[in-house]
Amino acid sequence: RAQKVQTNSHFKDAAKKYYPLLKKLIPMFANESSYKKFRTAAIMYSVESELQSGTSSLDYRTIASLINSRIAGKGVNTDEALRELERFCLSKGILADFSKVSREYAACGFCGCRFRIDKDTNFCPYCNKPMAVKCPRCGVRNNSSNIHCKGCGLDFSFLSDIPSLEKGLREDIRKGNMGSIKAVLPRFEGYEDFADKSLLKEAEDFVKETGDLMRDLRSMESSGKYCSALKRCEDYLRIYPGLDEFKEMRDRYAGIIADVDRKFREIPAGSESKYVELVALCSDHPGLIGYFNSHRPAPPANVSVSRSGDGNILISTGAPPPADTTYLIIRKAGSSPLSEKDGEQVAETRDAEYTDRGMSFGTEYRYAVYSRRWGVTSASAALSGPITVFADVTDASASPSGEGARLDYRVPRGCSRILIFRKEGSDPPVSGVPYADNGTKSFFTDRDVRDGSVYYYRIVPEYSGNRAVPYRTGGAAVVFKPRPPPEPVKDLSVSFSGGMFSAKFTSEEEPELYISDPSVNLGMSSCAVSDLNRSARRLGGIIKNYDGTRSFSLPPGSAGIVYAVITAGGTAIIGNGAFVSTLSDASDIRTTMDGSICSITFSWPAGCDKVRIVMKPDVYPGGFSDGEADEYILLEKYTRDGNARFKVPFQRTCARLFCVYPGGYSQGVPLALFSRTDLPEIRYSFAYSLFGILQEWIVRDFSESPAEMADIIREAFT
Repeated sequence: RAQKVQTNSHFKDAAKKYYPLLKKLIPMFANESSYKKFRTAAIMYSVESELQSGTSSLDYRTIASLINSRIAGKGVNTDEALRELERFCLSKGILADFSKVSREYAACGFCGCRFRIDKDTNFCPYCNKPMAVKCPRCGVRNNSSNIHCKGCGLDFSFLSDIPSLEKGLREDIRKGNMGSIKAVLPRFEGYEDFADKSLLKEAEDFVKETGDLMRDLRSMESSGKYCSALKRCEDYLRIYPGLDEFKEMRDRYAGIIADVDRKFREIPAGSESKYVELVALCSDHPGLIGYFNSHRPAPPANVSVSRSGDGNILISTGAPPPADTTYLIIRKAGSSPLSEKDGEQVAETRDAEYTDRGMSFGTEYRYAVYSRRWGVTSASAALSGPITVFADVTDASASPSGEGARLDYRVPRGCSRILIFRKEGSDPPVSGVPYADNGTKSFFTDRDVRDGSVYYYRIVPEYSGNRAVPYRTGGAAVVFKPRPPPEPVKDLSVSFSGGMFSAKFTSEEEPELYISDPSVNLGMSSCAVSDLNRSARRLGGIIKNYDGTRSFSLPPGSAGIVYAVITAGGTAIIGNGAFVSTLSDASDIRTTMDGSICSITFSWPAGCDKVRIVMKPDVYPGGFSDGEADEYILLEKYTRDGNARFKVPFQRTCARLFCVYPGGYSQGVPLALFSRTDLPEIRYSFAYSLFGILQEWIVRDFSESPAEMADIIREAFT
């Protein structure tokens, strides 16, 4: 009956319905075994009403009992019946739990039917679909029921969706559906190898091109260039007609331009102020541009250039420009500018004078000044020049250094080299062979100087450029009389009291106080002042006291090394360093001695990483690194134990306890520690009397610390 209906052209829907049934029925009649399975399936139909009447999913135990009650005595295997029943339930949509079916049976990932499977099984015998698929990305074999690859996580379902997504993406690009394209493109991330890469690139280019155009249109709007914006919109919409946002912008631009067209036609002849008002509405309106081009402003009548008082070039027009007009100043090296684009634009100004400070000294310049009104530049310009400005060195000084005489100066822009001229007793001429060619360095060291002589120097910049004969300025004169460099400060000490630091030292010079990072020790050295400023900073807010000390403060959490620095010309002579810190020290320190082992407790300050104990015999350490032995206390171990224990290395140990922070360490707390096992035995005796009569004479021998001995004596006398 199924075959008959399938061949009837009047029953197309029935044909579709019976086709899957035929695929299952026909193989069952191939042999006796297949017929037996079909007979088993027929038995399953006898329990259809009971299965379909269930309101919830049947469990495995109920299903097995139901099968046994129906097939008992009919020669049907229970396992085979369970297989057939599962296929039956799947075809009818009946909820049933077959999860405890024997492992030797596999479920098809397409139709859900179970059947015996071995290593040679590749296809489902019921729907002819493959039982395993090979991942096209990593090559790992997966069950056909897997949604994602177990090797690389590839989404198999998405691969089947790619053709339809690509078709939709092409249509979106053709119509210009920006929102849809932006939504679809991220779905292809990680699946580019399985998609049309040229299509994806076309979509990405479309998104980028559209975004760039949108930004350009916003920029045109801000400058009032609505005519240009309208043309860009129309050109793009001809290619991508589906961009609704661009359609709205096109209509808005067209409305603005139409309004300006109307106002432009209504302006009476000669009403220039009305045209200027329209420029604010649409700056690239062709009617307005045509009007302004036919009414260009005149250039300034007179322009002169000269050297300004500060050594630069002064451009003067004699008078400010008319209303609504600015002067556009163009500079060019070697020849006159031929247009506003030929050369460098120096400025656009309404002032009658302008100083050009951006040129290079020693270069010949010519200037052109144009008038600009309503965005239109004058057809010609007022020319001036040529002019060349040569600058001398500035800030020249001479100072003694450890190697001789040091000359420091500022090199002017554009000079080719610095020449040094020297003469004993008088100012040297700047012609002839120089004493030294110093290139473009900003300092020079003369090592050939003798005590008792006075040296006169001329520091001369030379300008070559394209000149046949280099040009030399008059130069800067400095005088140097050899003398030994100042002695560095060697006795700087810094104390802390009342929230202020006090620095004390002796020197015949006037040193300045500098501070550097605690990790950088510059003490007892010399360098250029510029190098010092890169490694340290000058302390501010220093108060010089009557006794010669200098007081200063540091913000909380600061640490560094303070130096007294003597500046001689461009050389900095750095004295000894003194460590200073406002980082918190440990407090409530208590120590207990057990032989040579010290147990210490204290209040751990917030933010401290670890504590370092620096120790020396008989004298306190001078700083963080001035010790013959040290111990570190770590926060984690201290917190766990509740104290810290360490060995005291000397009979009389003087120590400092430093708190170490990420940005430095604290000032340090002094400690005196005594090893009990090493103290000598002390004999003491005393007597006391009452009304002149001797009452008692006591003699004792013991080994105690001096502090404990004093307590015992005090108690005895009391």
